[in-house]
Amino acid sequence: PYRVDHETEIVITEMEHHSNIVPWQLLSQRTGAKLKWFGLTDEGRLDLSNLEEIITPKAKIVSFVLVSNILGTVNPVEAIVRRAQEVGALVLIDASQAAPHMVLDVQALQADFVAFTGHKMCAPTGIGVLWGRQELLEDLPPFLGGGEMIETVSMHSSTYAPAPHKFEAGTPPIAQAVGLGAAVD
Repeated sequence: PYRVDHETEIVITEMEHHSNIVPWQLLSQRTGAKLKWFGLTDEGRLDLSNLEEIITPKAKIVSFVLVSNILGTVNPVEAIVRRAQEVGALVLIDASQAAPHMVLDVQALQADFVAFTGHKMCAPTGIGVLWGRQELLEDLPPFLGGGEMIETVSMHSSTYAPAPHKFEAGTPPIAQAVGLGAAVD
């Protein structure tokens, strides 16, 4: 149900950090999916006046920043998530700017995925967090190969460890994970 092709629409906003623009541009280039944007009001808020025109039944993913890294705007999560859910789109919230300054309750956000980077909250570089609904993580294929993410391996095939391990190929960044834990605490 979540295949991305030339009929897919991906929705982001004009206030995104490059890290939440470029990957969607790359996916659009690979698949032919259409990238759509929420604009901004003169006050630096998301313009939701055309919410139903931007998030249509063709939308498969809606990805937006919880708090803008440039404007400091706290976005209206509930309205965007509600509309995305109405059309069956997945929601990814970039909480990198929010994580250091506010409590993140992923259940209350009602997003499918919530991500943030560690260095924004004084953790070491090169580590962050991706929270996802368990059933979605189970359905997603691994994107890297290597040790740690394997359940069984033979010369002919491999099976993968359950999430989150299937997404953690190779030796984990142990020092960074300890530093991230300290920053979170």
